[in-house]
Amino acid sequence: MRGHLAQGGEWVYLQALPVAVLVIGTDGGLQYMNQAAEALLQTAEKSARGKTLAEILPHDDVLRSLWRRVAEQAEEVTEVDHILKVTHADDMTTRVRLVPAPHNEVVIMIDPPEVAQRVAQGAMQKEVMRTAGLMAAMLAHEVKNPLSGIRGAAQLLHQDASEENRPLADLICREVDRIKGLVDQMEFLSDRIDLRHEPVNIHEVLHYARSVAWQGFAEGIACREHYDPSLPPVAGSRDVLVQVFLNLIKNAAEALKGMEQPCITISTTARAGYRRKTADRQSSAGMIAVTVEDNGPGIPSGVRATLFEPFVSTKAGKRGLGLTVVAKILADLQGAIDLEHSAPGCTRFRVTLPVLE
Repeated sequence: MRGHLAQGGEWVYLQALPVAVLVIGTDGGLQYMNQAAEALLQTAEKSARGKTLAEILPHDDVLRSLWRRVAEQAEEVTEVDHILKVTHADDMTTRVRLVPAPHNEVVIMIDPPEVAQRVAQGAMQKEVMRTAGLMAAMLAHEVKNPLSGIRGAAQLLHQDASEENRPLADLICREVDRIKGLVDQMEFLSDRIDLRHEPVNIHEVLHYARSVAWQGFAEGIACREHYDPSLPPVAGSRDVLVQVFLNLIKNAAEALKGMEQPCITISTTARAGYRRKTADRQSSAGMIAVTVEDNGPGIPSGVRATLFEPFVSTKAGKRGLGLTVVAKILADLQGAIDLEHSAPGCTRFRVTLPVLE
């Protein structure tokens, strides 16, 4: 079998990993390279075995420096935005992780560029959420209190105003209520929100959200549900999770306006790392995924990269806070949201949530 070593093939289990893996021995020579590394570096393991990093990646001084650090200090190192310098192609942005192995070897793992990009986007999204939280706290403090005074004054003016001027007082009240609603929504972004973490049946949440949506804004839209009934409870807060999925269903319903045969599909599945509980083994911690998919026109490509940032919207006249609020709530629950796919006929958002340990 390809990948077996003279020492007995102890690294061969890495062969099927999608991440490129190189094992550097104590003498600085390559002991093992999996198939993903061969494809990334366009080098056969048989011909590369025994060569040093300087011979395999002669232009990547940074990676060689990281290898020396790990070899000397026996500590793990991760570099998120590493520029991998290969001889056969343009430089590529990757994530590299170097880990000391039991017999003083160093294991180098190189994520494919598309994986590294997702990691970077996740880090950026967290920074956006942190900034948005600070902004929300400031707005809530500076704006919300004066609004009550403005509305009270407008109500008093309404009592004494002429018939001609009363609509103006009513307009002030409506605008104050609109602004207060905006501030209330942004307050969800504040880091001060303390969400309860309790056992939540995700299917009960989805059934409830569906019943609310299809009695109102999603009426007339077909709904398909594909649920895995064996999934365990997630760690979360029922009320805010209902809000999360109502927001996603509402976005999907709005995207389907005017479409023929509109349909929203909601699915649940286990994510990698989760195993069902059996009689002789406890289930391991993991994640579940909930996808909300519509068959609408898709999201414009120019908006996708900033879709979860505040005030970004694909709909005219909308404030663009719904997905930002959803992302913040899920981050607080140790979950995440991704735009998994978007094209004419299929837009799919994926929510991941931690299984209750």
